[in-house]
Amino acid sequence: MQNKLKTLVIGLGLMMGSMSMVYAQADLDYYQLARAEGKKNNFAKATTYCLEGLKQSPSDLDLKEYLGKCYLETGKLDQARMTLLDVLRKSPDRDDSRRYLITIESLSKRHASAICYVNELLETNPYDKDLWLKKVNLYRDLHNNVEAEKSISRLLQIFPNDKNVQLAYQTIIKENASNSVKKENLEEAVMQYQQALLTAKRDPEMHDNLINTQIKLGNYSEALNSTNKAIFLMPNNAAFTSKKASILEAQGNYTLAISTLEDGLRRQNSPQLRRQLDYLIGESARVQANNDPYVLYSKLYAKNKGDQVALNYLLNTSIERGKYDDAQDLLRNALRSNPNSKDLLLKQVVVYERTQQTGKSEAIYERLNQLYPRDTDIATKYAQIRFNRAKTDLLNLEYNKAIEGFQIASKHSEYHEYALQGLFQSYAAQKNKVKAMETINQLIASHPTEERYALMKLDYLLQTQDYELALAYAKQLQRQFPNSKAVPDELENMANQFAKVLMANEKYDEVISLTDYVIGVNPDRLQPYLYGLNARVSQDRYEDAENFTKKALVQFPNHKDLRMRLAGIQSEMNKHQEAAQLLGDLRREYPYNDTLASAWVEQMMMHGKTLEQDNRRVEAIQVYQQVLNERPKDLMTSIKLLSLYGAEKQNEQALALVEQCLKYHPNNNDLIFQKAVIYENTGDYNQALSLYEQYVPTADRAERLKDHIKFLRSKNYRNSITASYTNVKSDSIRLNIPVASLEYGFKASLWDSFVARVNYAGKNTGVGIQGEFDWYHTFKKGTNFLISAGVANQFFQKYKFSASVFQPFAKDWQVEIGARYARLNNDANFYTAVLGLERTWKSVWVNAKAFYMNDGKENYYNLLGQSRFYMLNERDYLTLMAGIGNAPEDQRLDFQLNNFLSYANSMVGAGYRHHIGYKSSLGLMGNWYSYKMSSESYINQYNVSILFSTRF
Repeated sequence: MQNKLKTLVIGLGLMMGSMSMVYAQADLDYYQLARAEGKKNNFAKATTYCLEGLKQSPSDLDLKEYLGKCYLETGKLDQARMTLLDVLRKSPDRDDSRRYLITIESLSKRHASAICYVNELLETNPYDKDLWLKKVNLYRDLHNNVEAEKSISRLLQIFPNDKNVQLAYQTIIKENASNSVKKENLEEAVMQYQQALLTAKRDPEMHDNLINTQIKLGNYSEALNSTNKAIFLMPNNAAFTSKKASILEAQGNYTLAISTLEDGLRRQNSPQLRRQLDYLIGESARVQANNDPYVLYSKLYAKNKGDQVALNYLLNTSIERGKYDDAQDLLRNALRSNPNSKDLLLKQVVVYERTQQTGKSEAIYERLNQLYPRDTDIATKYAQIRFNRAKTDLLNLEYNKAIEGFQIASKHSEYHEYALQGLFQSYAAQKNKVKAMETINQLIASHPTEERYALMKLDYLLQTQDYELALAYAKQLQRQFPNSKAVPDELENMANQFAKVLMANEKYDEVISLTDYVIGVNPDRLQPYLYGLNARVSQDRYEDAENFTKKALVQFPNHKDLRMRLAGIQSEMNKHQEAAQLLGDLRREYPYNDTLASAWVEQMMMHGKTLEQDNRRVEAIQVYQQVLNERPKDLMTSIKLLSLYGAEKQNEQALALVEQCLKYHPNNNDLIFQKAVIYENTGDYNQALSLYEQYVPTADRAERLKDHIKFLRSKNYRNSITASYTNVKSDSIRLNIPVASLEYGFKASLWDSFVARVNYAGKNTGVGIQGEFDWYHTFKKGTNFLISAGVANQFFQKYKFSASVFQPFAKDWQVEIGARYARLNNDANFYTAVLGLERTWKSVWVNAKAFYMNDGKENYYNLLGQSRFYMLNERDYLTLMAGIGNAPEDQRLDFQLNNFLSYANSMVGAGYRHHIGYKSSLGLMGNWYSYKMSSESYINQYNVSILFSTRF
C-alpha cells in the first residue's frame, strides 16, 4: 500500500512539474517575443506580447517588469510607474525596475522621487559611478547646488582619478562659485574656486575667476599668492603675468611689478607685457616724484573733516586706486553733514558701480533725479537705468513693472522710440489690445516712412487673429511700400494663416479670393497656390483646379507635389490617361519613390477600366501590359488582362500570361479557373477538364461547374451519328421526293475531324444513293478548311468536289472563300464560287453568303442569309434564314439543281435545335421556296426536315 501511495505521489509531482514547465515555456515565449520586438524598437508590439503573456501567467514578474519598460518607451509614464511599483512591491530586489523608475520620474520632472530610487540602488551598488552622476544631475535639476556638490565630492573621493568625475566636479563647483559671486557671497566663492582647483590645477579660467574674486574682496595678498600659483603652473600664460603686475601696481609696489613683467618678457615676447612695462615704468617715476600725497592728505583730513580739498583728493585717489572701502568711509562721513550733495552722491554712484552694486547705484540715481530734475545728465542716466531695468522686467515676464519703466524712459528723447517699442511688447504680452494698438500707431505716426513698425502692427494683428483687419492693412502696406521686399513676405504669411482659418470654417470662396489676390501681387510664392488649390478641390471644382494647378506649375515647373496633385485632379475628372502620363514622367524622375509608383499603377488601372467600358479592349490590353511589366506579380492586373485576352480570343498570349502568374501565385484558385477557360477556348478539353476539377468553386457556382464539366466531357466524345429526314412537298408532283441521310463523324484530334455520309432518295423510277466524305482541319491560329467529295448512282449529282477556307479576323468575324464542282445528271459541269462572311455576338450568330455559279453556258447567282439565336442555356438555338437568286442553294436537294436553273427564286426558313443532355440533339427545320416559272406562273416548294444527332 505504501509503495502504491509513493508511486502516486511521484507521478503527481512529475505531472505538475511538466505542466509548470509547459506554462513556463509559454511565458518564456512571450517574454522572448517581447524582447525581440524591443530590440527592433517596436515597443508597441512588445507591449501586446507582454499583456498576452500576463493573461496566461499574471505572476510572471520578468514579463511584468518588461511591460513597465515598454510603457516607458511608448511614453505611457503613469502606466509604467504603476506597473513597476507593483513589481517592486512583490519583488523589492529588482534593480532594473528602479532604474526604469529613475528614468520615468526624471521625464515626469519628479526629481526628488528619482533621487530616492537612486539612493536605494546606491545602497546595494555604492560604487556605481553612473548612479552617482545621475544623482548629481538630478540635484542640479532641482537647483539644489549644495547637495549636488556633496554628492560629486563623495564621488570624487571614490574615483579620484576618473576624468569624467573630475570634469563633473569642476563644472558644479564653477556653477556654485558663479552663483556665490552673483549673490555677493565672495568669501564662499573663493573657497569654491580653490576647491575646484584641486582637480583642475591648470584651468586658466578657474584661476582667473579666483584672482578676480579675491581682488573684489580687497584681498590683494591672497590674489597675489593665487597669481603666483597660476604663473608657476602656466608659466607661458602672459595674462597671469600681466595680472600679477597689476596687483602689485595697486599695492604701490612698482619695483616688483616691473621686475615681474621683465621676467615674463624673458619667457615670451608679448606686446601686451611690453606695453604694460612701459606704462609702469612711467607711473613709477611719477609716484616717486610726488612722494604719494595720498598719505599726506589723509593725515590732513583726519585732523580737519571740513577740509574739502583734502576730501576731494582722497575721494578721487581712492576711487582711482580701487580703494573702494576707503572711498566709501569718506563718502559716508561726508554725506552725514551734506546728504543731498550732488557731487558726493555721484562719487558714491561711481563706487557702487565699480563694486558692481547695481541696485544701490540705481537707487542713488533715482534720488538724484528727484533732487535735481532739471539736470539733463542725471535725467539721461536715470532714463537709461529705468529703460534697462524695464527690459529685464520684460524678460522676466513682470509686465507691470516693465510698463512703468518704459513709460518713464519714453519721456526722455534719447530713449523715447525704444521705450515705446518696449511698451508695445509689454501691452501685447498682457493681451491689452487697445493699449498695444495705441502704442504701435504712435510709433507709426512718428516714423511714417519706416516699414518696420507697420510690419510689427501687421504681425500683431495676426497674433490676435484679427485676420480681416490684417488683410486690409496688408493691402494698404502693399500700396504704401510698393518696392518693399518684406511686405510681400508678411502679406503671404498673413494670407497663409487667414486661409488656414477660412479652410477650417469651409469658407472656400473667400480662400480663393484671398489667394488669388496674393498670387496677383507676388506669383512666385508656393503656399497661396496650395491653399487656393485645396479650396477649389473642396468645392469639386476640378476643371478650375486643373487650370489653377497648371498656372502654379508655370511658376514651379519641377514641384513634385503640385504635379501629383494635378494627376489626382485629372483622375477625378476621369482623365486617367493624362494623369497616368504625368505620373509616369514623375516616376522617371523619382524612380525609387514608392508613393509615385503606386499612384501611377492606380491611374493606369483606372485608365484601363475606362477603355474597357468604352469597348476599346486592345488599348486596355496595352495599358494593363504596362502595369504588369512594372508589377509582374500583381494578381488583379493579371486577371483583368486574362479576361481581355479571352474577349479578344488571344489564347496564346493568355496561356503564356497565366503560366507566368502561376509561378508567382501557385495553386491560386482564380488563376486555375482562368487557365481552364483558356484551354477550353482552344479546344483542348482534356486539359480544361483537368483544371476545372482542380478548381474549388464558390457555393453559388458549384452546380454550374458540375454541369459545365459534363458539357466538356461530351466535347471529348470522338464519335457521332446523325440521322435526318427531309420531306418535300411541291406544286409539281414530280418534285415531291423525300431524302433521308445517315452520317458518321469521327474526331481524330484537336485539329482534324472526318465525316462519312449516305443520302437516300426514292422515285417511282428507282432509288438514288449518294456517298459523301468530309474532312475538317483547323490550324493553331484559327484558320480552318473543309474538303468534301461525293459520288452517286442516280438522282443525285454523279460526283462532286468542294473546298472552303475559313479565316477568323477582328475577334468576332470570319470570312469564307470556297469553290465547288459538280457533274450533273445531264452530264453538264457545274461550277460554284462561294464568298461568305459571319459575325458572332454573345448569343447571336449571323452568316451571309454569295454564290456565283456557271454551267458552261450561263452564269447564276444566289444570296443567302441565316442567323442563329441561342437560348439561355447557350446550346439550344432558333434558326432563321432567307435567300434570293436565279439558282437554288440547298445541298440537301442538289439533285433538283438542273430543274430550276435560270428561274428567279426566293426562300425563307426557320428551325429550332434542341439538345437532349450533352450527348444528343433534335432539330426541326422548315423552308419555303418560291420559283417564278413565267411572268404569271410560280411553283412553291415546302421542305420540312427533322434531325437527330448523338455523340459517343
